[in-house]
Amino acid sequence: MQSRLQKGSYGYFKQKRAWEILKTILMFAVAFSLFFAGYNVTGSKANVLTVVAVLGMLPSSKSAVSMIMYLKYHGCSSELYEKLTKEFGQFEQVLHGYDSVFTTYKVNYEVPSIVVKGGNVCGICQKKGVDLNELNKHITQILSQNGYKANVKIFPQIEPYFARIRQLNELEGGKGSQDKEIMQVLKQISL
Repeated sequence: MQSRLQKGSYGYFKQKRAWEILKTILMFAVAFSLFFAGYNVTGSKANVLTVVAVLGMLPSSKSAVSMIMYLKYHGCSSELYEKLTKEFGQFEQVLHGYDSVFTTYKVNYEVPSIVVKGGNVCGICQKKGVDLNELNKHITQILSQNGYKANVKIFPQIEPYFARIRQLNELEGGKGSQDKEIMQVLKQISL
């Protein structure tokens, strides 16, 4: 059995999506089985197990909403993952995270790859027709509210994103504690 992946790891969305589907099916199955068991025993819908089954629909429905959110997004594609690992290996010079979805009041942004180094945050969002300036402002604002000043740039294309990662790799210093804290905030605000 595969171990549970942490948020920000490659494959997190795929694993989380499978878990949410399984959890939702099981929760609905339990609620329906309670209802049918009560109906079979009493011959009527008016029994205690029906009440328990109806109350069981509340967490089942909440789980269904979560499942739908994970079904909407796909995470980092295997093509992008291969390009990233071929170019940068294990990302020894920068902090790196996969499979992020940032939600704003208007739009949800899927960012399959994001890096942090020296107070710089950059990522890639290849969805057509979205205003990445809004996402940059949103992430900057959230980081500022948490006490961090960062230069945020989300790129729409792979080559400029890779060029920026190369620049960040050349910066002096390793993965500082502030960079780790910034990455932790990014993980907390993403789906």
